[in-house]
Amino acid sequence: MLLLTLAYARGQSGDASAVRNLVDSERFTFEAQGVTSSMGDYRNLTTGDYKVQLNSDSVSCFLPYYGHAMMAINNQVPDQLDVHSHKASYKTRVTRKGGWSMSVKPRDDNSVQQFAFEINPDGTATLTVTCPLLDPISFNGYIH
Repeated sequence: MLLLTLAYARGQSGDASAVRNLVDSERFTFEAQGVTSSMGDYRNLTTGDYKVQLNSDSVSCFLPYYGHAMMAINNQVPDQLDVHSHKASYKTRVTRKGGWSMSVKPRDDNSVQQFAFEINPDGTATLTVTCPLLDPISFNGYIH
């Protein structure tokens, strides 16, 4: 199943130069295809339902959350990450394997500390979301 997911993801993003242009522009959509909780539990996701959209200095996301909270809000752990920030800072660096590491930090929404992307030249990507009161959670998918 994982091989099929990766093959599908590679077909979505195109060649390395197209992916580089997306990363350099800081304008792309990350489509989540799977999620791994901090406890190591993996779940497939319905493609197209869960995404993060970057647009220069803004970020919005709608992603599921499976994990533990250090402090539950109203005695409940959230089941989704729904973030809309119009002021976000970006830091990008090239990795040794020719991909990119990108850190996105919302400055006007404190529900998420950081979105950390590891993007491969073929457009497949891993996203780790760090929140102040929740366990970190990771997603695999692709950018377009």
